[in-house]
Amino acid sequence: MIPGMSVLLNVGIGPFGANGGNGAAGPWVGVDRNAEFHPDVVALAWDLPYEDGQVDAVYCGHLLEHLTLFDEVPRTLAEFRRVLRPGAPLMVVGPCMERALRERHGTDILDGIRTGWDALSPGFPHLWVCSESLLLTILSEHGWQCEAMPVENVGEFFPIVSRVPWQCAVLCR
Repeated sequence: MIPGMSVLLNVGIGPFGANGGNGAAGPWVGVDRNAEFHPDVVALAWDLPYEDGQVDAVYCGHLLEHLTLFDEVPRTLAEFRRVLRPGAPLMVVGPCMERALRERHGTDILDGIRTGWDALSPGFPHLWVCSESLLLTILSEHGWQCEAMPVENVGEFFPIVSRVPWQCAVLCR
Protein backbone atom coordinates (compact mmCIF):
# COMPACT_ATOMS: atom_id res chain seq x y z
CA MET A 1 0.00 0.00 0.00
CA ILE A 2 1.27 3.48 -0.87
CA PRO A 3 1.28 5.79 2.18
CA GLY A 4 -1.59 8.27 2.04
CA MET A 5 -3.53 6.25 -0.55
CA SER A 6 -6.90 4.81 0.37
CA VAL A 7 -7.72 1.21 -0.40
CA LEU A 8 -11.41 0.95 -1.27
CA LEU A 9 -12.66 -2.55 -2.10
CA ASN A 10 -15.78 -3.34 -4.11
CA VAL A 11 -16.12 -7.07 -3.45
CA GLY A 12 -18.22 -9.09 -5.88
CA ILE A 13 -18.33 -6.60 -8.76
CA GLY A 14 -19.99 -8.96 -11.22
CA PRO A 15 -20.35 -7.40 -14.66
CA PHE A 16 -20.66 -3.83 -13.31
CA GLY A 17 -17.03 -2.84 -12.73
CA ALA A 18 -15.24 -1.50 -9.68
CA ASN A 19 -17.04 1.84 -9.63
CA GLY A 20 -20.44 0.28 -10.20
CA GLY A 21 -20.82 1.89 -13.58
CA ASN A 22 -21.87 5.14 -11.93
CA GLY A 23 -18.59 6.97 -11.37
CA ALA A 24 -18.54 6.52 -7.60
CA ALA A 25 -16.03 8.57 -5.65
CA GLY A 26 -12.53 7.26 -5.32
CA PRO A 27 -10.62 4.61 -7.15
CA TRP A 28 -12.46 1.48 -6.03
CA VAL A 29 -10.59 -1.79 -6.47
CA GLY A 30 -12.85 -4.38 -8.06
CA VAL A 31 -12.68 -7.86 -6.55
CA ASP A 32 -14.47 -10.89 -7.96
CA ARG A 33 -13.85 -14.63 -8.09
CA ASN A 34 -14.78 -14.65 -11.77
CA ALA A 35 -11.96 -13.41 -14.03
CA GLU A 36 -14.46 -13.02 -16.89
CA PHE A 37 -15.76 -9.87 -15.16
CA HIS A 38 -12.25 -8.33 -15.44
CA PRO A 39 -11.83 -7.43 -11.76
CA ASP A 40 -8.68 -5.69 -10.57
CA VAL A 41 -8.20 -8.61 -8.17
CA VAL A 42 -9.38 -12.17 -8.76
CA ALA A 43 -10.10 -13.58 -5.30
CA LEU A 44 -12.73 -15.20 -3.17
CA ALA A 45 -14.51 -12.80 -0.81
CA TRP A 46 -13.22 -14.74 2.20
CA ASP A 47 -9.60 -14.83 0.99
CA LEU A 48 -8.61 -11.26 0.16
CA PRO A 49 -4.93 -10.54 -0.64
CA TYR A 50 -4.64 -7.61 1.79
CA GLU A 51 -2.83 -7.11 5.08
CA ASP A 52 -4.73 -6.75 8.34
CA GLY A 53 -6.20 -3.26 8.68
CA GLN A 54 -5.05 -2.16 5.22
CA VAL A 55 -8.47 -1.32 3.72
CA ASP A 56 -10.34 1.96 4.22
CA ALA A 57 -13.80 0.85 3.06
CA VAL A 58 -15.54 -2.24 1.69
CA TYR A 59 -18.61 -2.17 -0.51
CA CYS A 60 -20.46 -5.46 -0.88
CA GLY A 61 -23.40 -5.11 -3.26
CA HIS A 62 -25.63 -8.07 -4.03
CA LEU A 63 -23.00 -10.60 -3.00
CA LEU A 64 -23.88 -12.17 0.35
CA GLU A 65 -27.08 -13.82 -0.90
CA HIS A 66 -24.91 -15.75 -3.39
CA LEU A 67 -22.84 -17.28 -0.58
CA THR A 68 -23.74 -20.18 1.70
CA LEU A 69 -25.36 -18.73 4.80
CA PHE A 70 -23.65 -20.83 7.47
CA ASP A 71 -20.17 -21.18 5.95
CA GLU A 72 -19.17 -18.62 3.33
CA VAL A 73 -21.06 -15.62 4.75
CA PRO A 74 -19.37 -15.86 8.20
CA ARG A 75 -15.97 -16.40 6.57
CA THR A 76 -16.52 -13.39 4.32
CA LEU A 77 -17.62 -11.12 7.18
CA ALA A 78 -14.58 -12.19 9.22
CA GLU A 79 -12.35 -11.42 6.24
CA PHE A 80 -13.90 -7.97 5.82
CA ARG A 81 -13.27 -7.32 9.54
CA ARG A 82 -9.65 -8.48 9.17
CA VAL A 83 -8.75 -6.28 6.20
CA LEU A 84 -10.64 -3.14 7.31
CA ARG A 85 -8.83 -0.64 9.47
CA PRO A 86 -10.58 -0.14 12.84
CA GLY A 87 -13.74 1.94 12.43
CA ALA A 88 -13.69 1.78 8.63
CA PRO A 89 -17.09 1.27 6.95
CA LEU A 90 -18.59 -1.79 5.37
CA MET A 91 -21.63 -1.07 3.19
CA VAL A 92 -23.82 -4.06 2.36
CA VAL A 93 -26.55 -3.70 -0.26
CA GLY A 94 -28.87 -6.48 -1.30
CA PRO A 95 -32.37 -7.33 -2.41
CA CYS A 96 -34.96 -7.02 0.35
CA MET A 97 -37.79 -9.48 -0.10
CA GLU A 98 -39.78 -7.88 2.73
CA ARG A 99 -39.58 -4.44 1.11
CA ALA A 100 -40.37 -5.83 -2.33
CA LEU A 101 -43.50 -7.51 -1.06
CA ARG A 102 -44.54 -4.52 1.08
CA GLU A 103 -44.12 -2.13 -1.84
CA ARG A 104 -45.79 -4.55 -4.23
CA HIS A 105 -42.65 -5.22 -6.22
CA GLY A 106 -42.92 -8.90 -5.29
CA THR A 107 -43.45 -10.25 -8.78
CA ASP A 108 -40.54 -8.25 -10.15
CA ILE A 109 -38.12 -9.39 -7.47
CA LEU A 110 -39.24 -13.03 -7.58
CA ASP A 111 -38.91 -13.12 -11.35
CA GLY A 112 -35.50 -11.47 -11.05
CA ILE A 113 -34.28 -13.98 -8.50
CA ARG A 114 -35.40 -16.86 -10.71
CA THR A 115 -34.15 -15.53 -14.03
CA GLY A 116 -32.26 -12.36 -14.86
CA TRP A 117 -30.18 -11.75 -11.75
CA ASP A 118 -28.84 -15.28 -11.63
CA ALA A 119 -28.05 -15.02 -15.34
CA LEU A 120 -25.62 -12.18 -14.53
CA SER A 121 -23.47 -14.65 -12.60
CA PRO A 122 -23.80 -18.05 -14.26
CA GLY A 123 -23.19 -20.83 -11.77
CA PHE A 124 -23.51 -18.41 -8.87
CA PRO A 125 -27.25 -18.36 -7.99
CA HIS A 126 -29.04 -16.80 -5.03
CA LEU A 127 -28.73 -19.28 -2.16
CA TRP A 128 -31.04 -17.63 0.38
CA VAL A 129 -33.76 -14.99 0.45
CA CYS A 130 -32.24 -11.72 1.57
CA SER A 131 -34.04 -9.07 3.60
CA GLU A 132 -33.04 -6.04 5.62
CA SER A 133 -34.03 -7.68 8.91
CA LEU A 134 -32.07 -10.84 8.10
CA LEU A 135 -28.99 -8.84 7.05
CA LEU A 136 -29.16 -6.83 10.29
CA THR A 137 -29.38 -10.06 12.30
CA ILE A 138 -26.51 -11.76 10.46
CA LEU A 139 -24.23 -8.72 10.59
CA SER A 140 -24.88 -7.97 14.26
CA GLU A 141 -24.41 -11.62 15.22
CA HIS A 142 -20.96 -11.37 13.64
CA GLY A 143 -19.98 -8.34 15.71
CA TRP A 144 -20.85 -5.47 13.37
CA GLN A 145 -22.59 -2.33 14.57
CA CYS A 146 -25.17 -1.68 11.87
CA GLU A 147 -27.43 1.05 10.62
CA ALA A 148 -30.07 0.24 8.01
CA MET A 149 -31.07 2.96 5.59
CA PRO A 150 -33.05 3.35 2.39
CA VAL A 151 -30.69 2.71 -0.50
CA GLU A 152 -31.60 6.09 -1.97
CA ASN A 153 -30.11 7.73 1.15
CA VAL A 154 -26.69 6.15 0.70
CA GLY A 155 -24.26 8.83 -0.42
CA GLU A 156 -22.43 8.81 -3.72
CA PHE A 157 -19.25 7.52 -2.06
CA PHE A 158 -20.23 3.86 -2.43
CA PRO A 159 -20.41 2.37 -5.96
CA ILE A 160 -24.07 1.33 -5.92
CA VAL A 161 -25.17 0.13 -9.36
CA SER A 162 -28.81 1.17 -8.98
CA ARG A 163 -31.04 2.59 -6.29
CA VAL A 164 -34.28 0.69 -6.80
CA PRO A 165 -36.76 0.69 -3.91
CA TRP A 166 -36.71 -3.06 -3.25
CA GLN A 167 -33.07 -2.97 -2.15
CA CYS A 168 -31.82 -2.59 1.38
CA ALA A 169 -28.62 -0.92 2.53
CA VAL A 170 -26.81 -1.55 5.80
CA LEU A 171 -23.82 0.51 6.92
CA CYS A 172 -21.57 -1.36 9.34
CA ARG A 173 -18.54 -0.57 11.47
